[in-house]
Amino acid sequence: MKKLIILGLIHLTLNAEPLAASTPHLPTQLKLVGQASLSILWWDIYNAELHSLTGQYNEETRPLVLKLTYQRKISQQDLLKETKSQWQDFNISEKKQKEWLDQLKYIWPNVNKKDTIEFYIDRQHNSHFYYNRNFIGSLFDAEFSQAFINIWLADNSDYPELTKKLTGKR
Repeated sequence: MKKLIILGLIHLTLNAEPLAASTPHLPTQLKLVGQASLSILWWDIYNAELHSLTGQYNEETRPLVLKLTYQRKISQQDLLKETKSQWQDFNISEKKQKEWLDQLKYIWPNVNKKDTIEFYIDRQHNSHFYYNRNFIGSLFDAEFSQAFINIWLADNSDYPELTKKLTGKR
């Protein structure tokens, strides 16, 4: 039995693709579109930056990177709860929300002050997350990518001034 387990591990090791080959890298050639800060009452929540290839925001153009630099400690549970709350404005089915949140549960960490989470939407509209510049996971669902970025960039977002600043409309 022991030999069988060892042979299985050797087989898996020899046939596994290297992680680096499958890990998407954050693009470095993107230009800043806009930046804004979110504060609620006297609490600073995060600073946000939006980046695109041209330094301009267009709803259809990808790639995009949204970088959030947290100004306070926030649990993973609170991040997930707030994401679900934000999606209520966008007419997304409960089933889809649950599916996405279940996946995000395995990707997102708790965050501390000065931690960053970067959300990268590639040219194929896939989503990739980075925690303090380190890759932490992907969702290969264009509908998710749009629903998630809409939290910050949609005209009917909960924070229209933040949206205007991020998209360069102000």
